[in-house]
Amino acid sequence: MFHCIACGGDMKVNMEFGKYQCVECGRFMDGTFPPEDTEPEDVAASPTDAPTETWVLGGLLYSGEMTPRMRTMVGSLRAQLEQGDRNGAIETCRRLLQMERHFVDAHLWLAKLSKDEENIHKHAGAVLAMQPGNAEATRLMLVARGEMTAAEAERSKDLYHDNVQVSDDAVDAQTNVLLCPICRGGLTIAGDGHVECAFCGYVDEDAHNAVRPTSDVSLAVSLIKQRGKAVRWKVGERMVHCNECGAERVLPEGKMSGRCPFCNSNHVIVQDNLGAFRQPDAIVKFKLKRQRVEDIVHGQLESRMEKLKGLFTENRVDRIYYSGVFLPFWVFDVFGTVIIRDTYRDASSVNVEVARQEFGGQLQDLAIPAVDSPPRSLTRNLGRWDYSEKIAYTPKLLSKFAAELYVHDFDVASLEARELFRKEMQAKNINLNPNETRTVSTMVDHMDMELLLLPVWVATIIERDGDVRTALVNGQSGRIVMGKARKPTP
Repeated sequence: MFHCIACGGDMKVNMEFGKYQCVECGRFMDGTFPPEDTEPEDVAASPTDAPTETWVLGGLLYSGEMTPRMRTMVGSLRAQLEQGDRNGAIETCRRLLQMERHFVDAHLWLAKLSKDEENIHKHAGAVLAMQPGNAEATRLMLVARGEMTAAEAERSKDLYHDNVQVSDDAVDAQTNVLLCPICRGGLTIAGDGHVECAFCGYVDEDAHNAVRPTSDVSLAVSLIKQRGKAVRWKVGERMVHCNECGAERVLPEGKMSGRCPFCNSNHVIVQDNLGAFRQPDAIVKFKLKRQRVEDIVHGQLESRMEKLKGLFTENRVDRIYYSGVFLPFWVFDVFGTVIIRDTYRDASSVNVEVARQEFGGQLQDLAIPAVDSPPRSLTRNLGRWDYSEKIAYTPKLLSKFAAELYVHDFDVASLEARELFRKEMQAKNINLNPNETRTVSTMVDHMDMELLLLPVWVATIIERDGDVRTALVNGQSGRIVMGKARKPTP
């Protein structure tokens, strides 16, 4: 808990300003006070015909051919916007759409100039249908739907605005306790996938009947919302209060669930006081039982490769510990444009372009690990997952297995997804002609994403010489990846 440097009072987060504020004297942590509301000064009345706002058209988004009449009308639109003639600009946009219904700039300006929510939805939606990544139309749509304020939309335009603040202290978090509502016994997952009480037989039908999510979230929308926040907190530890026994404890960074050490009740984080926690969108349940996982691990340890390693190092196994865990992954669908240029060098040593191709490319169900432990060198190689079996996330689905909390946010993961898209498109379009040089470049047009909890069995292998190895098993497909032996940390 922070304390005021002036009066010693407790500091609480003021969500309006995104700062810690003293509850006693009202000072912020830096010693300043919030600005006082003042009445606006009287100003001379403007003529009724004077514009209250002007705009700049800028470069056109429309890339099709334009007739001389369309060019003239675009010039008129540019002048009307610069003069603040809202009604004239709206009429010109309508006339442009009568000539070319795909004139994207006319749709965009009708959305920007309109004060009617239905028209904003209509025309901003038309822009996004033609250009899914258009940031201006996305902002207009979010404000019209009430998902952002006008101030947040304006703030999101600053691509270099750094709104990240790090909380040094543990942040209070709210949790769901996974106990039976009938007898307060511990909930667990039955063999058929039901959430049930291990003591009185209560079955939670709501968790079992959770539906499969039907849509993903646009990365562009998430980035705009993220930049629009006054403060984006990065939180390490979270303080959890147990309502069963009254104990308080700290969940370390990266932990989404855990058991109370005093009463053994299972708690799952649902939010924190700084709004820095995002719940998963969906979850994929475990298919493999522990006995099957043990067979897979023992089979790998008895493989020819492992026996070959044993000729050079002491890798005989002393004991193995198993645990199931849900690991967070950002899963992306990437849609973009692939541009291919083939060139050859003629006798004059001048590179001549032979052909240029441009076509759409996509890479779907691209899973990016959102944690660093277990090592990403292992989690990246767990193979593919069957996402048709995902269901909507609810904390009760963590009754049997714990879950890790993401430490890499979607903006960081999206950069890795873009790079993998580029490499995949290059690998698919290799030119085998030795006399030509092929250059493959990509542009990402749109990305959808979701945060999934995926089932992973972790096997911690203790060797006779004391070294430790980690093996991960895909809890759905059974694919196994083995880590390198390492000395245990003291």
